[in-house]
Amino acid sequence: ATETPMIADNAKEYAKSSPSRELVQPLDIANAVLYLTSPAGRMIRGIELLVDGGEIAGFHQGQRTQQT
Repeated sequence: ATETPMIADNAKEYAKSSPSRELVQPLDIANAVLYLTSPAGRMIRGIELLVDGGEIAGFHQGQRTQQT
């Protein structure tokens, strides 16, 4: 989840359920956009870049993987 005013009341619970144990910050998303629009990202085309703190990777068949 991304930390926004909309989830402020439940931010700690969202962070606990994230594999990274923290919320995505708006700056994290901005940095990804900046990279993709910079000379360093000039050859990157047609991808879906997830800035989710490992949220998608943390699920397997609807269950969270074991955290170490």
